[in-house]
Amino acid sequence: MKIFIKNNKVRLIITIILLIWFSLCAIEYKTNKIEQQKNYDEMVNKCKNEEEYQIQEWCNSYTEGKSVIPDTITVYFYIICNSSINYIPWIAPMIIIMISIWNFHKKLHSGYIKNELMRTNYKDCIKEGIIDSLKSAFIFPFVFLFLFLISFMISGHFNIESFSQMFVNDIFLNNIPLLMITYFIVMFLHSIFYINLGLVCCKKNRNILVAILIGYLFFIIIAIISEIFIGAFLLRFLGLLKYAPIFNLLDIWLFSEYPSLIFIVLYSVSLVIFSFILLIKTYKDEEEVLICIEK
Repeated sequence: MKIFIKNNKVRLIITIILLIWFSLCAIEYKTNKIEQQKNYDEMVNKCKNEEEYQIQEWCNSYTEGKSVIPDTITVYFYIICNSSINYIPWIAPMIIIMISIWNFHKKLHSGYIKNELMRTNYKDCIKEGIIDSLKSAFIFPFVFLFLFLISFMISGHFNIESFSQMFVNDIFLNNIPLLMITYFIVMFLHSIFYINLGLVCCKKNRNILVAILIGYLFFIIIAIISEIFIGAFLLRFLGLLKYAPIFNLLDIWLFSEYPSLIFIVLYSVSLVIFSFILLIKTYKDEEEVLICIEK
């Protein structure tokens, strides 16, 4: 256990911080809804028992026993959009890059890899480091699943209301299990994409902070190319503009404009394949890598 904690210290710390952060956002939402429910119940009571309220037409909108807490999907996405979690699209790539490359960068530039190469071959050494880094891809699906479970505890039902259509295309609301499974798969695949970009930037940057920053900037550049040049220009030219939202890499946290679940998964897979090709090319030549880390 001690070895596990030591080897995953950064991951565990960040995961705990994210869980606390998400819990506080959910508690804030719940607190506000409790206050709204209290005010609603007071108005129901007044409309039912006080004559001066009964004559008001708007009193008809108050129904005794109604809950102001919406369905689970609405609660979940509302918390993501209207709490401090709404910064996630911008900071998630940097967080994943940081926690995933921490051990790999240390292994690469501390001289440890040279000692390890005396016991094993280069490919196995690099592969082991990459696999260890890829474990970080589970963190965001895990913490967002945690938020989803809290949202269900707050709501208690899946009676989809019109509010859900603000966050999810209504064509997906007929199959909530498929929607959420796809949602977490896409999150997992994009996390792998972030990790691979970060690992690519480890080779030539001895300073880990520089490697993290360059990896993040690398992601931003790809995101701009994806959204503007592919999503806006190319798809417009091909008459496929309705698929443009799929190419917005900062918008995977909401499914409000996606026309198809299968296409967002396919594009996510293509990003993973592209990043793995780049990663393999970066660490393919043992001699080049060893020269780079010695500079």
